[in-house]
Amino acid sequence: MATLKISVSALPTRIDVTVLAGEPFELAVPVLDGAGDPVAAGGIASARAQVRPDVASGQVLHLFSTADPATAEITGTTAASVVLTASSDETSLWQEDWPGCAPRTVVWWDLEVTDADGVAHQITSPGTITLVHQVTR
Repeated sequence: MATLKISVSALPTRIDVTVLAGEPFELAVPVLDGAGDPVAAGGIASARAQVRPDVASGQVLHLFSTADPATAEITGTTAASVVLTASSDETSLWQEDWPGCAPRTVVWWDLEVTDADGVAHQITSPGTITLVHQVTR
C-alpha cells in the first residue's frame, strides 16, 4: 500500500527559487498527498532533489539527499516537510561550477520522495533555481 497518492490529473506545484551566491540556502517543501493534505513524516523513507543545467540534461550539478543529512532532511511529524540546505561556501562555489554567465545563472531542479513502501513520487514539477552571482568575495 503506497503512502502517498499523487493525482495524475494535476501536475505537482512548480517552485522557483532565487539564491544569493555566498549566502546559506535553506528551503522547506511541505509533503502533500494528491488531495493536498499533509503527509506524516513516518510515511516518507527518503527524499532527493537533483539540480541540472536544463530539464533534459543528464548532468547533475548538485544533489540534495536525505542520504546526506547535511543537504536534506525530513522534518515534522503529522505534517512532513523536506528541508534542503547548502552552506554559504557551497553556494559561493555554485557560481563557478554551474553553467551560465553572471550576473545570474538559471538551472533546473525538482523534488522526489520515496514512501515507506519504496515507491518514488515526484512532488514538485521542474522549477528553476536562479543563482545571483556575488562580486565581493
